[in-house]
Amino acid sequence: MNKQVKISDIKGLSFIGGQITSRIEVDEKKKDRAIGTVKVIPPKAIKAGKIEHEELYDVDYKTEFDEKKLTKEGDIVVKLSSPYDAALVTKEDEGLLITSFCIIIRNTGENISSVFIAAFCNSGVYMRKVMNMVSGARVPMLTIGKIKEVELKLMSKEEQEQVALFYRNLCEKQVVMEKIISLEKEKLDAVLGGN
Repeated sequence: MNKQVKISDIKGLSFIGGQITSRIEVDEKKKDRAIGTVKVIPPKAIKAGKIEHEELYDVDYKTEFDEKKLTKEGDIVVKLSSPYDAALVTKEDEGLLITSFCIIIRNTGENISSVFIAAFCNSGVYMRKVMNMVSGARVPMLTIGKIKEVELKLMSKEEQEQVALFYRNLCEKQVVMEKIISLEKEKLDAVLGGN
């Protein structure tokens, strides 16, 4: 297997653009006209391959929006702005609205694992490819079209599972390392006379 293919050529993948929230959001002075509230994923909520729920925010909306723009388990949410990372959507992350600064890669196919795609979209290989696409641009933003053109090495199911396991372990280590660094900074502050 192990051949290079464009992401857009993989069966079962669809690409969904985010919602421009200002088009559906109720004006502060007209809150009584809201027909509902939805949790929104800003780009900063995508970190270490996951969605940070403390970064989500609520939007009161006045008009219906496309339900496809709400996350489903197994989706990959990809940031279109730097640092271009991605998050795998878990059961806990379902029903969140993505903004226009992100896209959803929805996987309904049998040939590729969503965790494998998330691992790829958070790899140095992917970063180098997308950096080449946006270099020289005044506003270094990705687009759905550019992401569809990115090529990845399509591996066997067994190899995808190995990559997925390695990726999950890497994400867990990253979270632990960030906690250690945060505690070390607190310790330094305490030593330097912080309260």
